[in-house]
Amino acid sequence: REAHTIGKACKIQHNDVPKVLMFYHDLGVILFYPHIKGLKDKVILSPKWFVECLGKVLTLEGRETCETMLMWNLLREKGILIQPLYVAVWRECKGIKPEEMIELLVHFRLAAQVETNEYYITNVKQFFLPAVLSSYTGVPTFASAGYCMRATLLHMMFSTGYVTPGFFTRLVTIMAESPLCHLHFAKGIFRNRVTFRFGYPPIDHVTITEIHNAIQVDVIRYAPDAPEPFQKVCQNLQLTLESSCWQVDQCFSSTEAPSRKAHHDSSTIPSIFKAVRKIKFVCQGPECVSGSDTHHLIHIPGQTTDLPLCCEKSDKYRRPTEEEAYWFQAVEHSKKNRRLSQNELFYVSQNIGDKLTGLAASIEMTTQLQALQQQYAKYNDVCFHLLYDWERRGGERERLVEILETIGLQKLAEKVVQEEYAPKDKTESEIQTTHSNHQIPSGLQSVDPPQNQYMYQTVQQYDDTCQAPVLHSDTFLNDKPSLFQKADPKAPPTIANLLHCSRHFTDDLTELAGLADISDDELEEIKKKYKKISIQALQILKRWRITTKGSRKDLYEILLSLGLPEAAENLMNPK
Repeated sequence: REAHTIGKACKIQHNDVPKVLMFYHDLGVILFYPHIKGLKDKVILSPKWFVECLGKVLTLEGRETCETMLMWNLLREKGILIQPLYVAVWRECKGIKPEEMIELLVHFRLAAQVETNEYYITNVKQFFLPAVLSSYTGVPTFASAGYCMRATLLHMMFSTGYVTPGFFTRLVTIMAESPLCHLHFAKGIFRNRVTFRFGYPPIDHVTITEIHNAIQVDVIRYAPDAPEPFQKVCQNLQLTLESSCWQVDQCFSSTEAPSRKAHHDSSTIPSIFKAVRKIKFVCQGPECVSGSDTHHLIHIPGQTTDLPLCCEKSDKYRRPTEEEAYWFQAVEHSKKNRRLSQNELFYVSQNIGDKLTGLAASIEMTTQLQALQQQYAKYNDVCFHLLYDWERRGGERERLVEILETIGLQKLAEKVVQEEYAPKDKTESEIQTTHSNHQIPSGLQSVDPPQNQYMYQTVQQYDDTCQAPVLHSDTFLNDKPSLFQKADPKAPPTIANLLHCSRHFTDDLTELAGLADISDDELEEIKKKYKKISIQALQILKRWRITTKGSRKDLYEILLSLGLPEAAENLMNPK
């Protein structure tokens, strides 16, 4: 009312009074906050007086009494300001209420209302003020021992080359309000380093640290039996960080922050506050972990665990490591096209024989082969290193199967599809002396044990005409039945069954695709991706098995209807 009275005396229109007040607010002459409920009807004529009032809770030692000593220690050591303290301090400020003062701090994201067990009276309001805390001077990457999982460090980089002043304080204040974040005082709370217990239930530890040129996020799990997958926790944290950063941007804006329901629209933020941020992940590659310099990965938008990423230092593409993959979304088709293990790559490399040059040409790595032959000339593992490098660059199982068939190694391709590997083929005399020992091939014993447990110990001899294998032993691990026993017609067909059936298709696959509910467009995609008709048929049969959950008998009838009696007979009575 007083402002309007003064405006009228100065011949200012009634509706223009708020605009004039905002003009003088921007000049710093007065303070006027029409967006804050408690202060919208008040004009602060002396900004200096107002700052001094706020500073009463940011003061150094000297204001403590016997009654307030505990409350002051709680504020300075853990950043928790409780209601009895700020009411007692700001009661001295005439013309403005303590609750209005705290509302201003909350509005500008300098304080956040939280619930903790740090004060013996639990029913009083508590606010988190990180700006009053001391700074952390330890190692930014330090973590207590005993964790079972730890994601690679996330760095939030700024285009200015430094963290925007006030950004970190507001970021951790906003995150403290999230129902997924709980302040973890046991790990220490500092002005530039805050640890939360994150998730639901809040088990995992998230430490956010302001370093010289970035904001670092460290996610660690100490509980081995946590109900929520660690990868999901990391991805949920990314969403929380994005939402919190957007709210910081809105806080820096000179306009009223839009509703939280609005989408993240940076166009509402004045250009003066637009410091571009970018999320980067610290490289954890095998050749980079031992180095002392910290460098990052180059990843694409929508990065998934099956897509290769690039190391900034070596400029080489590779698959994400386990620590890096926690941040990225897993894809559904990875189950059908599971990554090749070192076990499998080693086995394939031992059975390539004289086809190494053709293999290198097929995967377009002839130059790399020549370099490896010079580097590993004294060793017999050039092929393994070639395949290992190819897989890290994004090589897939199905592509390897197609390549092996192209260079004439059909039997080896079949083993890659089945994921069942026998020892390397030996001569008849070698088999006579070793088949009873049942030893897993050298190099495979310590790699990926889950895949070895179903590895059968039958040694197969194939003749030059690729006829049925001759079995020299029917001994299997885990009492696995003979591979060629009479099939159960009610059981679903195995991948091996589908592979054998697919080799009998030599022409149009339209009718088969219709049985698997595959559209014409999907069929064309399969044809573009796989050149050989047998591989195309295998993909269609795998889709049929998943969508229809059909049995061997169902597949038997389909093969007969398509005019493939030999394939049908072999399905029910393997030879």
